[in-house]
Amino acid sequence: MRKIGRIVRVQGDALDRLRFHLCRFAEPWFVEGQEVQIELPYRDRIKWISTEIIRPAKHLLASIDFDNHARFAMWQHPSQRNWAGLLLQLDRDLGELIKCAEELVDLIQSRRQDGMKDITGFKHSLVLGIAFLYVKLFPTRRPKRVHHQGYTEIQNEFAEFVRLVAEPILGKSERLDREIQFAVKEYSSTKKPETAAGRKIHKS
Repeated sequence: MRKIGRIVRVQGDALDRLRFHLCRFAEPWFVEGQEVQIELPYRDRIKWISTEIIRPAKHLLASIDFDNHARFAMWQHPSQRNWAGLLLQLDRDLGELIKCAEELVDLIQSRRQDGMKDITGFKHSLVLGIAFLYVKLFPTRRPKRVHHQGYTEIQNEFAEFVRLVAEPILGKSERLDREIQFAVKEYSSTKKPETAAGRKIHKS
């Protein structure tokens, strides 16, 4: 945290506020990151969802069809009155599960054909999110592209901030040059985000 503070030139109470904002920002990304970094081949994911979710759900859905409700009947059994409602709700839930699972298979298949990995889109979204956070915390500063002089990268506060914030979320240190260039371009093409009242950390 102190390293990030040195990069963006904040300390004391301002550093504590920065820590709070970064923790709040990072929490949901940690959860998403754990999911997308499970490097399962698309083909295996499609096969598993189809055989372990969709096929059994369709089989159960057919089994609880109205024509089979009589199989659940127990004359004067205390729980008898609950079966109709239970089966109706299960029918709805299974239908929704099958629909969502089939849509997921279609999405995975599409990404498989495009050759796009989940982690690629995740990195782009993460860095873009950090870019907007950077501007919200430091309203007078703007995201800047990565530039090199020969083989040496010209010092860039924004790029270093992105890498340090992203590192614990990604679980490793990465240059993220391509994602940073993308984020700067996207930020430049969108409306300047509003600064949350009372959230400014430091004015340069």
